[in-house]
Order: sequence, then C-alpha cells, then structure tokens
Amino acid sequence: MTACAQGAVFKKVSSIYLPGQRTRSWRKVLLRNRSSAVIVGWIPGGGRERNLVGALVLGAYDDDHVLQYMGTVGTGFTAAVRRQLREKLASLERRSSPIGTDPAAAEEFGAVRWVEPVVVVDVAHHQHGGLRHPSFLNKS
Repeated sequence: MTACAQGAVFKKVSSIYLPGQRTRSWRKVLLRNRSSAVIVGWIPGGGRERNLVGALVLGAYDDDHVLQYMGTVGTGFTAAVRRQLREKLASLERRSSPIGTDPAAAEEFGAVRWVEPVVVVDVAHHQHGGLRHPSFLNKS
C-alpha cells in the first residue's frame, strides 16, 4: 500500500511491477471524509429541474456557536431525494441568510433560497476543513 494525498494505492502481493503499464493488480482507492452539515439554503436546478433542488448551501457552527458557510453540494441526489428536499425546505424558507458571517461566498453560485438552519445532512468529501469534491449521502 502506498498513501497519497487523496487515497491509497494497493497491489496484489503476487503481482510484479511492469514499468509504464497499468494492470488490474494495482488499485487506487480514494479516501473520503464524512461530515455532517446544516442546510442553510438551496439553489434551484436548471432546465426541467428549475423547481427542484440543484444544490444545497451548507453551514456548520464554529466554536463560538456562529454559523459559518461550509460550501455547496450538488451531486449524490436521486430525483426522488431532490423532490423530498424541495418539499421539506419549502416550509423552512426565510428572507435572509442565517450565516453568521459574510454570506456573499454562498451567493456567488446564483440565487440562493435561504432556509432556517434545522435540517442536518451528511456529505462525503476530500480534505478536512472544507468541502472538496462533495457528494450528498442519502441516509435512507
């Protein structure tokens, strides 16, 4: 096994190294972190999905209990989950951002529909301390 920044490379013990060739004896496995985050808003999808959740805007509380912008996640959803999230978040909508600091970072992705920060979701991602290549994890 060889560790790398985003994963590990494994090989069969019985395999040999063949310079310049890829074989099925070597496997790269991506290492992903899992974090819980609070939904603070959502961004509508495009085209036919303009009334569904295209991406979630996420936040997390810091040590001073101030809600901070964490990032967005727009992948990992099924069509059914997008509809369920839209229905659930519709009743939680609010006029302004619940983010305790500058919400401009979240707004750069488009028209955010802000919600009360009460729904918690799990997200898989690379790198600790931020969301890099995030993916929504369906709990059901």
